[in-house]
Amino acid sequence: MPTPPDSTPIRPSGTSSPSSSFHSSLELRRQQIHQLFSMVPMAILASIINCGLVGWILMDDIPPTTVATWIVGIVGINVLWSGLVLAYRRTSKPLSHPGRWLACFLAGNGASGLIWGMAGIALYPSSAPSHEMFLALVLGGMAAGSAAVHAAYFPAFLAYSLPTTLPLTYQFFAQGDPPHQAVGIMSLIFLSVITVTAYRNFSMVKDTLNLEKENFQLINQLEQAHVHEKDLNHSLSKEITRRRATEQELLEHKNHLESLVGIRTSDLQKSEARYRMVVERISDVIW
Repeated sequence: MPTPPDSTPIRPSGTSSPSSSFHSSLELRRQQIHQLFSMVPMAILASIINCGLVGWILMDDIPPTTVATWIVGIVGINVLWSGLVLAYRRTSKPLSHPGRWLACFLAGNGASGLIWGMAGIALYPSSAPSHEMFLALVLGGMAAGSAAVHAAYFPAFLAYSLPTTLPLTYQFFAQGDPPHQAVGIMSLIFLSVITVTAYRNFSMVKDTLNLEKENFQLINQLEQAHVHEKDLNHSLSKEITRRRATEQELLEHKNHLESLVGIRTSDLQKSEARYRMVVERISDVIW
């Protein structure tokens, strides 16, 4: 009996097992971590530049020791960030424990946000309104930049932006006068707007990563289907070749049998002719 070619069905793209769902979630986390760490060098550069500007502008209003201590804190946390980025780049991919890297990133973001937020307390120039607005502009800009830099993971934005902006907002309300309270309200509105924007950015990035993952899976399925089709064609080709060989053997055997039948028939005819000849001669002798 001929063996039928393998017809194992390809899993439809709409179905997934629990293990494949877990793998998809794990791969999404890896992609998010990759996006986050790829933006860290730009964030470090912006942090160092803004740190220098804040120190330069507020040096006349705030004790130099306080400013220097805060600058050392900013530089120190960015050095730690640089080490974390180098460690991530040297780690073999894909990441086996993406949750740990995500936890480290969130902890680093929280620490960075706290140090920047300390500027709203320790470096608050209450005697210079223009410098107050400058500090608000810098901290607000850092929080707004976080909406883009940390778009891949919304909790990373919250871990950075909330401790960065809320201390200065509290300072505005603590002054007690209507102008500062109005600025405090505007700060809360600004924080709400960039939070909504950050969440929308996160949703779009997540959808994009999911689409990329689905496209990659579809490409893999198409490649598997193509390989499966090649295997089927190869099996069918072998089966056709085998059947043709069998048919050829049967045809040759048939021709051989027909040849044997022809030879036997000829021999039989010759034998009958000799028999008749003998019978006729015997009859002639008798008569």
